[in-house]
Amino acid sequence: LSLIFLLSFAGYYQLNSADDLIKNKINSYGTIKEAGLWMNDNLDDSVIATRSQPQIKYYSGMDVIGIPPTEEEFEEWRQEYNPGYFMVSVFESHPQWSLSYGNKNNLSVVQAYATPDNQPILIIYKLK
Repeated sequence: LSLIFLLSFAGYYQLNSADDLIKNKINSYGTIKEAGLWMNDNLDDSVIATRSQPQIKYYSGMDVIGIPPTEEEFEEWRQEYNPGYFMVSVFESHPQWSLSYGNKNNLSVVQAYATPDNQPILIIYKLK
């Protein structure tokens, strides 16, 4: 009887823990969705360079290209695909060069999202 009680209690605890974990993860990429919807409403029909390709393509309806491993390769892609925007976020891994690309090239920020304590989590730059 105590074994049944122990197994029931453990199962209930695991179920509650799993439920909480799932509920917390549901909106983990919510900012990507919000950014994609914002792009759909506010940007011209241009190509976006991002590491969140499937999500941004889906929510913005715009064409996307990835962000390659090197800045040199990206500059080649810029010539070929002519992206109008460049997006970096904490939701995907990015090559180190891409995190400072906007500031290094003095790009204009068209939209940014931050945590409640003002830490940037997603930035959309206008490419010149």
